[in-house]
Amino acid sequence: MKLFSTAVLTLLLLMASQTLQAKPAGLVRIGEGDIRYLGLFHVYTAEFFAEEDARLSAVLDSQTSRCLTIHYTVDLTADDIITGANAVLKRQHTEQHIRPFRHLIDQLHSAYQDITEGDSYNLCYDSDTKTNTLYLNGQAIVSISSSDLAALYFGIWLGEKLPLDASLRAELLRGLTEIR
Repeated sequence: MKLFSTAVLTLLLLMASQTLQAKPAGLVRIGEGDIRYLGLFHVYTAEFFAEEDARLSAVLDSQTSRCLTIHYTVDLTADDIITGANAVLKRQHTEQHIRPFRHLIDQLHSAYQDITEGDSYNLCYDSDTKTNTLYLNGQAIVSISSSDLAALYFGIWLGEKLPLDASLRAELLRGLTEIR
């Protein structure tokens, strides 16, 4: 019985350490907000993490590490997530602007999996390594080296120009000021 308890404890500690590593060290929670479909149905809660001294004007810069965690309250297919991301990207940018990054976007999108209520995606950009890593429930599923992809993709939620939801953007960024 003691061996079983030790094995379970070890497994739990390993799972916790993988989840803790789902964002670069030194990031703090900046803000949180919800997305609702038709204003009624809660789809997810998002949390935004950045460096403690991050500035609002530099939130999408290549020198700013950041993470966005999305906790889903509904089941969604990977296609639902990809369709939504592509719609916002198309609204924010011309096809000429997106074209050079399409292979990176497609690489990220091909990693998405169907999710169920309670699942979480975590997208992190590490400014030291210039790497974007997508995690599903604390497990890394793809890493892509590109500061340009980070600016483009995080812009879906954090960009000034036509973000997914302006209220969500404000809530996610509420802890940032130009004075910090």
